[in-house]
Amino acid sequence: MELKSLRKSDFVTSIIIMLFGGFVTIMALQMPMTASYGGVQAHWYVAPSLFPLCIGVALILLGALLCYVAVKDGGFNALVESIKMRANHSKKIDEKTIRVWVIVLALASFIYLYIPYIDFVVSIAIFLFFICSVFYSESRLVFVKLSIYFLIQSLALAILFGTGIGKYLISLYPYTMDFLAILCLIWMNIYARQLMKADGLSTKKIRTVMIVSIVTPLILCPVFRYPLLTPLPNEGVIIDHMNVLYYSLKY
Repeated sequence: MELKSLRKSDFVTSIIIMLFGGFVTIMALQMPMTASYGGVQAHWYVAPSLFPLCIGVALILLGALLCYVAVKDGGFNALVESIKMRANHSKKIDEKTIRVWVIVLALASFIYLYIPYIDFVVSIAIFLFFICSVFYSESRLVFVKLSIYFLIQSLALAILFGTGIGKYLISLYPYTMDFLAILCLIWMNIYARQLMKADGLSTKKIRTVMIVSIVTPLILCPVFRYPLLTPLPNEGVIIDHMNVLYYSLKY
């Protein structure tokens, strides 16, 4: 790779590393540096925040060093030239770039919208169904239309919780948003089938995707929740009923 092109990539990478290091550092500073356990005072050098704090600071320093080398060898100027060139020559975004952005947006929605507010089993099922459908179906129509639908659905969820409506609905009935998400999954399945038919393709792949999307979390979540005793991020309508069934059979 040409040195300037390499340094341009290094510059972008260094910014990402420093931002991530800053995020880790901020999160670490919110953790207690000292604490009392069973009446014994724990010192700062055994605090749980020390290790992530060191990692965060190290990432910032390494990112800054990489940034210095990149700028010194013309990485920043190469990035500016590349941006100007793209602005002057309006190029059509290729399909590979669009697919990457679809994956990034789906992951961001899964991590920051679905996991914190929706039952973990339902969240995984929705994410798996969307990702598998748009790529396994091999249909451009399914990819485009279902991606737009998923984006609108995620945006609606963000608005509901951003405005406090979602939390209000949960206060009325704890599983309101879980059932709403299940309805979204059912409709996404119906919509994907309609798109496959409109594209003249068999709906067998969508049926397979639906089965895999549901069975996978129904197997993995109980394994982590009970034998491994790992608390799941959001235990809603599915996991709560799993708990009732598990402890009823156990005791």
